[in-house]
Amino acid sequence: MKVLGENHYEDFWRDGYLVVPDAVHPDLLERLRCDFSRWLAESRNHDMPYGVTVDGRPRFDLDVGHSPSSPALRRVNAPIEVSE
Repeated sequence: MKVLGENHYEDFWRDGYLVVPDAVHPDLLERLRCDFSRWLAESRNHDMPYGVTVDGRPRFDLDVGHSPSSPALRRVNAPIEVSE
């Protein structure tokens, strides 16, 4: 089954991104948002990348300017290891 049409590919190559409405079921999207909100709140307690993935990399990478008052997660590595 082809999910994207030819126009989607053209849009991506022209704009550099693609918006696919309703690509994620609303219930799953809400669970993902809850996980990320929790991780963002937890990041307030850190000033360097933290956590460990199964291959030893830091799980949570902080962005430039991250602080307890303005938390900024740049990347969550291997979220499937810590989230359903």
